[in-house]
Amino acid sequence: MNPTLEILLPGGPFTRTLLVLHGNAGTPEVMRPLYAALTRQGWRVALAGSGQVNEAGGLRWNDLTATDQAVRAWLAELNAEAHPVYFAGFSAGGYVTLRGALQGFFPARGILAVTPSIPAHPDWWPQGWTGAPVPVPVAFVVGETDELTPPQETRLLAERLSRQGVPTLMLSHVGGHEHSGEWPQLRTQALDWLQAQG
Repeated sequence: MNPTLEILLPGGPFTRTLLVLHGNAGTPEVMRPLYAALTRQGWRVALAGSGQVNEAGGLRWNDLTATDQAVRAWLAELNAEAHPVYFAGFSAGGYVTLRGALQGFFPARGILAVTPSIPAHPDWWPQGWTGAPVPVPVAFVVGETDELTPPQETRLLAERLSRQGVPTLMLSHVGGHEHSGEWPQLRTQALDWLQAQG
């Protein structure tokens, strides 16, 4: 299956671009209602689909080489050199954005990482590669009752990145591994902060 990218445009000229990556076993359609409303605020929203299919038919990001190739192709399609791109990723999609942007594999204006799969996939997180991260601003959103990706692990990463010169913001909600009912407010707070970083 080939990777996909659906681009949602605002009614007028777009002023910002957000590339949205679903979680493992997720789909772009799951992400649509969480981000489509941003088009009313001048965002161009790009809903990515990994193209990698698991045994149950869901999408995943586990082949990191294929993932990196897909992201680079999407950035070319979005003309990222002329229109800098912000990233939003849920779970494994959050991990993909952190890994790629902090290592400089692809340029990002800022990252919204929602319950990123850091502790859930330790083999995806080689020791040492965050030794000199690119200082891309990162807004983290964690669920206080998330058992799949415990929030303390994400907080420790955020603290480490902050010490290394990466601007970070930590937001949380009372739920688990999900976009909570407070999502619209959290999304606005995170994206406003990311844009304020310059």
